[in-house]
Amino acid sequence: MKAKCCFFMLILLCGTPLFGWWDLGHMVVAKIAYDRLKPHIKEKVDHLISLIPEMAQRSSFFISAACWADDITKEGLQAFRSWHASPLPYDPEGLLSPDKRDTMLALLKNRDIVFALQECVKTLKNPQASDWAKALMLRFLIHLIGDIHQPFTCISLYNREFPEGDRSGKDFIIEWGHQKNSLHSYWDAICGLGVNHVERPLSGQGLKQIDEIAKAVIFYFPEEQFQMDQKINFSSWQQEAYEVGEKIAYMGIKPYQKVPPDYERKGQEAAAICVAKAGYRLAYLLNALL
Repeated sequence: MKAKCCFFMLILLCGTPLFGWWDLGHMVVAKIAYDRLKPHIKEKVDHLISLIPEMAQRSSFFISAACWADDITKEGLQAFRSWHASPLPYDPEGLLSPDKRDTMLALLKNRDIVFALQECVKTLKNPQASDWAKALMLRFLIHLIGDIHQPFTCISLYNREFPEGDRSGKDFIIEWGHQKNSLHSYWDAICGLGVNHVERPLSGQGLKQIDEIAKAVIFYFPEEQFQMDQKINFSSWQQEAYEVGEKIAYMGIKPYQKVPPDYERKGQEAAAICVAKAGYRLAYLLNALL
């Protein structure tokens, strides 16, 4: 029961709803992680984040740097766009042939989020890499660890309604509140808890909101609850997010349907757990790498 009511507590604690992975959700992940970094690791990441100030004025420290990878995409830098996703095909009706499925998976190889995270780790571990190179890949790492825990980063539905796929929920339209939006966007907004915007550079009030939300997530979903494998296995994390999509995100909802209350409750809980795990894993990864 405690976990089920936590979302109402989040809203009461923060005075504002929890936002999507696009912005505040990513920063909550970063805040959870940052507070778990060893002191000398904090010094290292703070130094690396400070090395790209000219092109990152809105993301000048660790927490707001979680948004930087999306910022540069919006500014027109599309070369890294494929790094943000790895949509494994979800084919409950068996429409895809084995060859078609194999082709889809082959197209993801060496260009998707799993590949990108592996490249981030290689650079951060490389003693020959410059601080600038490490700074760049650290910014990607902070963001992509959040992304790989968002279910719709790692799944795309194929069925009779979407024979060519629903583009990771972007074409799966639902009625949410008083408007129609995609299922992907709904999960980016933590399943309807809110879509308010926090300005960056962050003000004191913005930092306070992030801190309060992070503390609430940690309280209701503490690290010891999950018994997470300490091995760094991005493919395993990808599969975990896929299973959240398969078993929760696509269950109990149909295109153009109004979001049922039970679906919203289950989705909010699952999404908050994803945020918590992302923060814990990011901290473990950085403490082990740097």
